[in-house]
Amino acid sequence: AGLTVLMALMFIGASPGSTGGGMKNTTLGVIIVFIKSYFQEKNQVSLFKRELPQETVIKALTIFSLFASIALMDIILLANIEKAPYVKVLFEIISALGNTGLSTGITAGLTFAGKAVLIVTMFIGRVGPLTIGTAFIKKDNNGLLRYPSGDVFAG
Repeated sequence: AGLTVLMALMFIGASPGSTGGGMKNTTLGVIIVFIKSYFQEKNQVSLFKRELPQETVIKALTIFSLFASIALMDIILLANIEKAPYVKVLFEIISALGNTGLSTGITAGLTFAGKAVLIVTMFIGRVGPLTIGTAFIKKDNNGLLRYPSGDVFAG
């Protein structure tokens, strides 16, 4: 239970003004307020009598999705590469993504491929998945081209 709580705290991370890693606690706050607004069927997301811009909400959801996707891809890779217990491998991944420097002691015994996965994860966690995503994905049309809108059932 202690490792699970610690992993949750490492995943959430520090405040935006600090040098700590992780998703950032303000990102989690925006997501919680968004979910609350969604269930209350409000058209706007507001916090402390201020409306949050839709771009901020989308950015927070994107950051969470990217962090969760990276952790999921890593656990699939490392669970197949390494022979260590699942919880210890997951702890190493979340620690690398949050750049906390914590370990359960299995890092030295990982294979070269496992260490390479953790190195890439540490780099992504430090630089940030949004920064890396925008570096690799080029904007094509600068907003000049718009497609017709369509609705998709979600839920």
